[in-house]
This record gives sequence, structure tokens and C-alpha cells, in this order.
Amino acid sequence: MGMKCKNRLKAAATCVALLVCLGIQSPALAVRNDMIALPGYGVGASSLLDHQIDSLVESRATETYYVTISGNTMSKASSSFSMAAKETITIDATYSPSTAELDVGLIYADGSFHYFTATGGRVSKTILMAEAGTYTLAFRNNASYKVKVSGSVNY
Repeated sequence: MGMKCKNRLKAAATCVALLVCLGIQSPALAVRNDMIALPGYGVGASSLLDHQIDSLVESRATETYYVTISGNTMSKASSSFSMAAKETITIDATYSPSTAELDVGLIYADGSFHYFTATGGRVSKTILMAEAGTYTLAFRNNASYKVKVSGSVNY
């Protein structure tokens, strides 16, 4: 995770910790990882801040992948991941041959495939999740020949 992102997380966590210390809480902020943060109940601003930073940092992950997809077939990741509404997922990849056209996207819990089409051998897209759910990364090769894809997904 880049330094800029960590600084933003620390700033956000500091604001939450200050609100908690002042007794201004939102129910959405009150419970995090089975921890109830109530003012005056033994959770200091420093420990709460550390906990919230750890929770935010741990909720983001990057996975790399290398896959060969046969012509006119779909390949999906072997594992799924959970996302909250308004979180983002970033997909970065290169593929060859670059003449292929790939549909790149997410399989939703109901089995539907939501995708965008990539051309030219490069995929770089950030998607804002409209709703919470469990998702699986997938690629559909629209070419009649096999395509090699490598890259990463950050969620």
C-alpha cells in the first residue's frame, strides 16, 4: 500500500478516534471487528486509533494472477472476496497476444457476470462497488486462440 494511502487511512482513523473521544458516535462506527468503542469504557484514543488503522489496512488486499485462457472460454478466480458498498476494486493486467479482446469483470453472488471489454493487451480499471456482496474476478476470452493474462487485483 502506498504511503499516500496510509496517510489518508491514518487521517480518517484519527477523525473517527476524535469523534469517539468526544462522545459523537455513529452506529456504523461504533462496532468494528466485534469491538464496541464507547467513550469512557477503557478504550483510549491511542488504542482505538491503532485498532482502526489495523482494521482498515487489513481490509485491503492485493492478489496476483497468471492464467492462460483457451479460445472462446471464461476463466474465473478460484476464490471470492467480500466488498462493502462504496469500496473500490482495481484490476491491472497485461495479456498477449494483444490482438485479443477480453471481457473483464466480476461474477456476482447471483452468478451474473458484470464486465467491461479490454483491447490492446492492457487492462487498467477501478470499479466502485454499488452494493455489498461477494464477488469473483473473471476473464472471458472472445478470441478463437488462447490468451495469457498476468496482473493483479486490489480490493
